[in-house]
Amino acid sequence: MDSIQLTYPSTQHGQEFMMDYKPSSVKRWLSDLSFTDINQSLDQLLQAVRTLNRTEQKLSQREENLATLEQGYLQMSRHFRQHNDQRLVIATESQAKLFSSITAEMAYGYKRIVHELAEQKVALKKQNRMASAINQAQHYLGLHLIEHYQQYSPVPSYIWHELHKLFHFAEMRKVHTIKVKKPTDCLLALDTVENTYKRNCLMSVINPYHVEGNQHWHLFKYFSHWAQITTLSKDLKKFAKSECFVIDLTSGKRPEYAASDNEYEEHPFYRLLITSALLERLDKQLKHFASKQALPNPGFYPVIEPSTGHNLLQQIYAYCDHHIKRKDARYPVISNVNVVWGLSNIVKVLQSDTPPSNTGEELESCITNLLGKQYQQLIQWQAVNYSNGGICVRQPKEDITQLSVGNVVFLKRHINNQPQRTWQLGIVRWLNGNKNTGATVGVEYFHGEKKPAHYLTKNNHGEVLKHNVVLVTPFDNHETLLIAPKHLIGNRRTIRLELDGKPVEHHIISSKESNSLISVFEVTTSINNGDS
Repeated sequence: MDSIQLTYPSTQHGQEFMMDYKPSSVKRWLSDLSFTDINQSLDQLLQAVRTLNRTEQKLSQREENLATLEQGYLQMSRHFRQHNDQRLVIATESQAKLFSSITAEMAYGYKRIVHELAEQKVALKKQNRMASAINQAQHYLGLHLIEHYQQYSPVPSYIWHELHKLFHFAEMRKVHTIKVKKPTDCLLALDTVENTYKRNCLMSVINPYHVEGNQHWHLFKYFSHWAQITTLSKDLKKFAKSECFVIDLTSGKRPEYAASDNEYEEHPFYRLLITSALLERLDKQLKHFASKQALPNPGFYPVIEPSTGHNLLQQIYAYCDHHIKRKDARYPVISNVNVVWGLSNIVKVLQSDTPPSNTGEELESCITNLLGKQYQQLIQWQAVNYSNGGICVRQPKEDITQLSVGNVVFLKRHINNQPQRTWQLGIVRWLNGNKNTGATVGVEYFHGEKKPAHYLTKNNHGEVLKHNVVLVTPFDNHETLLIAPKHLIGNRRTIRLELDGKPVEHHIISSKESNSLISVFEVTTSINNGDS
């Protein structure tokens, strides 16, 4: 295999980005970058790596520039993902989206280096450079994989296609076991392509959609220390019905349990991931915890609660053994959903400073107390089916005559019986049912960062009145959406909204939707935001 086909941005004639890409200039740019404003830093880092990926430059310069930008990426990664003390930083939805875009661009950059090295017949220290580039591309694709798990979104098939393809290419080039460098941080690539690949595989087989919040990074750190003791083998005679996963290097799927060994004989593109040694180690670690209440060291970040660490060890053990088989791991399993109806009630939830609840009972109690006795709808619903664009929920005891198509709802999904950290905003598109069968509701999501605001008006006495509205900043760089009660704004083109206690002038670009309950507008802020 002399070449490899991967996806990465291309530069088209007449559309090249012009920038000073000399390595010394990029290093100076990074040293001048202030990381005090996280949002600004993420945005600037994204623009830098995106521009460099689309700028023609010498291969050696591209390698050096990406190594420089990795230092900026690592600083952001430590900020959000490292847990060495009690400080817990949770990325907002917009920050997570920005960071995910940077991760994808870093993967693109290193895939481009792999491609350019493969095209060169002669290059200085080519084997080591190739091993390093493949290792880095694997690493950032693996990080992008985890970002999808954290956001409970389906993993694009290209990620696994390219993880497998890169590993196979490294095997063919005999660079998969070359030690690149000893990692100085668990958030970096491991020392060989094979070990980084094994860590990516293990992160996918331990039911990652059933891992809460930032616990993915505790697992990532654990596998940084222990992934290397698993075995990757071409010898299909080592197949076992337990403690063994089958990898198809031509597929776009994660490693899988095998139904039988018959279909895996003498196939050049199958590999076995054998977890026996890891399970032996885990067994000792679990017994040590049972007797000493101590977690393995090295293992997770030191701030982890012992009970949480113990649960994660049990989860790794269960899913690396044979007795739990997932029929479909591409999507998380959502069972219960808390639903809040109506714009005014959603604003109350958004404005609430109540800490996150650990159980469904705690959450339902908090919501009930927050909304008061006047709130009539049931809070606990069941998920019927769901996708990235919406969800269908059912409540057999709900009075459907009290519900309306076009109303906005706030949903908190429960995964593995745990309420998730974030709420999802949506609009009701259809209703089915009656007083006897209850209500089944189809909801379409508004994807984006949600923020409560006040629409400011004045009465006849000149007194300022504040009306509850919600702003949604989409993740795809579209204009901000304003959701307001029907007839509140009317035909006005310029309005004032109070955000974080400050009035800001907004311009209405267009009306996106209007029904009997709400109106949805596209808005943008005025250049001059002066206070009133």
